[in-house]
Amino acid sequence: MWGEEDRSRPIAYAERSVTEVPHGPPVRIPGAGRIPMENDAPAVARAPARFFLG
Repeated sequence: MWGEEDRSRPIAYAERSVTEVPHGPPVRIPGAGRIPMENDAPAVARAPARFFLG
């Protein structure tokens, strides 16, 4: 999961992780910064469920 507004680590880092973690595309959290769960905890909580449950 990646905050789209994270200023310390660009979203490009997350996109690169797709090559390192197969079947694990980055989940963008709109409007979130460095700590996405502080900005949108429900979206962060839903992301693993979508990954594991399909």
